[in-house]
Amino acid sequence: MSITVRSARPNDYEAVKALFSQMLTRFAETYPKQYRKEGAEASLKLQTFLNTLENEEWAFLVATEDDKILGAVQLSTDKDEDSEYRHPHTYAWIEELIVDQAANLEDVATALLTAAQTWAREKSITTLDFVVYALSPEVLELCQKHGFTTVSTRVRQSL
Repeated sequence: MSITVRSARPNDYEAVKALFSQMLTRFAETYPKQYRKEGAEASLKLQTFLNTLENEEWAFLVATEDDKILGAVQLSTDKDEDSEYRHPHTYAWIEELIVDQAANLEDVATALLTAAQTWAREKSITTLDFVVYALSPEVLELCQKHGFTTVSTRVRQSL
């Protein structure tokens, strides 16, 4: 398997939207009080996707094999740029890391995480943050293999 990671292009929209739909369908099945299956297909708007591609503070990378998109990672920088306590231009966030359910999670996610780290280093980012949901312990394990450490735990109570 030869996975290539590249910047997303406008014509990747439908394939990336399908990945988002897969992810949100899984969320809806796991957390039915918080997510609706009906909304999964509308999860990524075309204009939002295109705006991300044009924004230098963001990146949308896709993992491909034989021109088929197997996964995507969306990154952003400096959400708290005006923060008085944080050095500017030092943080980046993995907003989404999505792998097609039919693809090999470890291979595709490894390629995407490696590309995300490279992107961050090229921007002189010193910290890369990523929220991993409890329904994805395999992703947490993979992140730890790539040098990520757990810095907080988020808890939730369904009422």
